[in-house]
Amino acid sequence: MKFYPAEECLIVCTKYDMTEACAILCKNVGRYKESVEHYIKLVNKSIIGTPDSKNVLHFRKELQILNKHIQAI
Repeated sequence: MKFYPAEECLIVCTKYDMTEACAILCKNVGRYKESVEHYIKLVNKSIIGTPDSKNVLHFRKELQILNKHIQAI
């Protein structure tokens, strides 16, 4: 198993507009506000583009988890 530094991965993912990866990486490094912003962006893309209820539900679940983290801080 290889280890890749999250901050470096986040730079690459941001450069290539990999929104879901950015959301996950921000969450993993404790940047919860940024993670929420990325998930909101994903929900908006899912609603505006081809609505895929599975994706919307997944992103909603992640937002709820992040909300708990933010409230704990």
